[in-house]
Order: sequence, then C-alpha cells, then structure tokens
Amino acid sequence: AGTTDPNKDDVPAQTGGGQFIAFTTDDGHIGLLDPSTGEPKLATSSAAVARVTNGGEYRAQLTTPRDGGVIYFINPSGHICFLEIGTGEVSTYKDLHLKKDGDLWNAAVAPDESVVAMTSDYYNDPNLYFSNGKDVFTLPLKTETEIGSISSIDYADVISWSPNKWEPKVGFDAYLANRIGSDSLDYWSMFEVDFSSKKIYDLIPAQTSDVN
Repeated sequence: AGTTDPNKDDVPAQTGGGQFIAFTTDDGHIGLLDPSTGEPKLATSSAAVARVTNGGEYRAQLTTPRDGGVIYFINPSGHICFLEIGTGEVSTYKDLHLKKDGDLWNAAVAPDESVVAMTSDYYNDPNLYFSNGKDVFTLPLKTETEIGSISSIDYADVISWSPNKWEPKVGFDAYLANRIGSDSLDYWSMFEVDFSSKKIYDLIPAQTSDVN
C-alpha cells in the first residue's frame, strides 16, 4: 500500500492523448464531443448503446479508467460493455451477472481498470457489487452512524471511484425507505465507501424522494 498527503494534490495529471466529452443521445447511443471544435461524433458500432428506460428518465452512466481509452457502460440488455475509443469496437461481458442474466443497472470502472463496481436492477437490494471480470464480490451497504452500523438503504444507483489509488474510495447515491410505524420516509442520499477503514459514511443530508 502507498501513502497520500492530505495537504497536497498527489494525484498526477494525465498527460498525452486528446480531450473528449462522452455523451448519450435520447435513445442511448454513445458519442464523443471534441471541446476544441464543438463537433460531436456518434460511435460507429451499433452495439455502442447504453441503457435508457422510463422514457429517458433513467439512463446508464458512462465511466472511463484513468487513461480514458475505453468507456464502460450497461447496455439495454443489462450487461457490462466497454467501447474502445481508438477502434470504435464494443466488447460485452455476456456471462457477468448477479442472480440472473441481464440484471445489472449501473457500472463504474476503477481508475486502473482492475475492477468494476456495479449496482443491480433489483429493488430492496442494499448492496454494491465488484467484479474483476470473472468473480463477483458483494459489499453489504451498512452505514456508519453515532449509534453504530445500520442499514436503511433500499438500493444504490450511480457509482463513482476516487482517482487516488492510495486511498481507494467509492461514492454512490442510494434510495432509502424508512418505515416509522405506519408511515414511510423515502429519500435519496449520497454515501462513500472507505476501503481503508472498511466503513460506509453518509455524505449529505437526506433529500426528498423527487430528488435524484
């Protein structure tokens, strides 16, 4: 393991290559925008399509490793795919799933591309999942509070890795449904998984159920 200095930026800037902004169209087709020209280009492969559901309200996130050479996403069939920027080719992990084929919701690749963090498309699934492309590991989402470790998370949604490999962390948003007697308090919040301390922390105050 390495060390990090909290008083300075010890994550070196990426150098070389070009700058692009990845995006998806209304129907999920992945494209790249060149900021220097403002010109957007859609990927040539017909497989370069991310999941879009509920009339476009929900769409799969796009993530890249640190070198930006590939884009990871969940396709409409619920499988992890990656688009190679240089060639335009799309590869799919067809055998990677949780309980049944096509049950992945979102995926985020680690900066070094060694592992992918995933969320499922199941309600009442308070877990994050991690895979090296073959094996799947489950992390139960029990948050750390003043009264100890509790779990009120219904399901996680979008995931993001810290760029600092010396302090591996994953941020995610999640939907919580708390039952208080006959009443229900439902809301979104954001959390952080700190792999060094092996704890999960709530990052922001609770948001109403219409905020995502």
